[in-house]
Amino acid sequence: MALRKCIQFCPYLDLIEGYEDLGEFGRKQQYCTEALVFMIRGIHENYKFPFAYFLSKNSVNKDNLLTLVKDCITMVNKYGFNVIATVCDQSSVNQSAIKKLGVTPDKPLFHIDEIKIYVIFNAIHLFKNICNRLKENDFYVNGNKTVSWKDILNTFLLDKKYKRGRSIGHLSDAHTNLNSFQKMSAHLATQIFSHKTSSAIKTANTTQALQSSTAMDTAEFLERMNNLVDILNSKHNFTSNPFSCAISNQNNLVEILKSFSTWIESWRIKVKPKSKVREILP
Repeated sequence: MALRKCIQFCPYLDLIEGYEDLGEFGRKQQYCTEALVFMIRGIHENYKFPFAYFLSKNSVNKDNLLTLVKDCITMVNKYGFNVIATVCDQSSVNQSAIKKLGVTPDKPLFHIDEIKIYVIFNAIHLFKNICNRLKENDFYVNGNKTVSWKDILNTFLLDKKYKRGRSIGHLSDAHTNLNSFQKMSAHLATQIFSHKTSSAIKTANTTQALQSSTAMDTAEFLERMNNLVDILNSKHNFTSNPFSCAISNQNNLVEILKSFSTWIESWRIKVKPKSKVREILP
């Protein structure tokens, strides 16, 4: 979490806040610019509670982060909670710390006091990263399909001309012309990966308003991403949308997620201007 530089006296703690403070790693007389926050979130019960924060000038290094994570998990378990997983974004420091714990795609967990702790990357942040990469490079899927940001942009520009009865009224200039802060918005990314956007591209291409050889591939990609967003954001046992149901033995969502994994592994990008195709990480 980014912070604005500011110092103030805290009478409760009897100290000046706003300087770097990493708990057991001590304080430094330099302005903090980031806050590392630890929060517990219920699985069976709907609650969340921030219980610790650490202030740093820049990102906490991987060794200190690893120690803080282990200490926080141990403390939370000590007070009667049962930590079963950690959730974080894909920052380079987080990834380095996770690798140091021995976590791999085939072994997505580590142990603390013989307790299994699973590691999960925040799915919404993954969608944001995918969306930002798509704006920079076309995706090549399954070796024979091309997904292009131009199809999304041109469909939006066509739809924007109609002030009444827009097909993708949920999209705005903020979705297609992002500034540095908007690129960090996961909400904007999930709105692009939607059934409405996919349907609008198909309609524009079928009516020849959008003349693009990659339009149908892009529409199919958005539809599949929409379904993946629904699965990973499911909250209820039963809904009219089968992809929004909670994962259970009563449905085949686990098998569908496995098929998504295979599909994502087929993604490639072409780096311009060298036009060299290389693999991207999902």
